[in-house]
Amino acid sequence: NLYDNRIMNEQFLIGTHLMATPVLHQGADTVKVYFPQGAWYNIHSGQRFEGGKEYTILNKLPDPVPLFLKDGGILFVQDLSLIHISEPTRLLSISYAVFCLKKKKKI
Repeated sequence: NLYDNRIMNEQFLIGTHLMATPVLHQGADTVKVYFPQGAWYNIHSGQRFEGGKEYTILNKLPDPVPLFLKDGGILFVQDLSLIHISEPTRLLSISYAVFCLKKKKKI
């Protein structure tokens, strides 16, 4: 089984369709990732990964933490700098779930 304790303790499922795989060791610029069954997509590059396999993912600082979305999942993204409320708003009943990321501007 490729999903051993070393990998299990270094990648994090957020719900059922989003996975974060940060580099946790000082000086490292890669991380080993095991994808559960199904197709997974790197949300930064769109690269596809097949589940049931282990991959080595390059992640050098200051790159963002690798985040992967499982096929069929929905991720809401909003540029937080665009939020501005200039007058009071009235909300009756709204239910929502949003995961916000802010893209890093390239210099």
